[in-house]
Amino acid sequence: QATFEYTVAVVTGNNTAGTNITGAGGTPNLDAQLSDYSAVSDANFAKYVWIFYNGRKERGGPNLAAGHDVYPGDSKANGDLKFTHTVKDGDQIQMIYWD
Repeated sequence: QATFEYTVAVVTGNNTAGTNITGAGGTPNLDAQLSDYSAVSDANFAKYVWIFYNGRKERGGPNLAAGHDVYPGDSKANGDLKFTHTVKDGDQIQMIYWD
């Protein structure tokens, strides 16, 4: 049976590119935790984890070096993400995840 999850969170502060965006533990900067996607390898991030930023589909990549819009953050289990652009207070992040 495949897993399918849709989660939404609102950014709770201004964050520069490369900041770990998280809704759990440490210093959260989201009002809710995004889905646990720890079953997905970095190489398959773009295929199984779709991120929308303020309604616009972001191009996922395995890491910063790929030069895409978004890539895995510090903890996949917490739904953490990192972006190659500024993430601003009040903006919305939507995650669609399946495996």
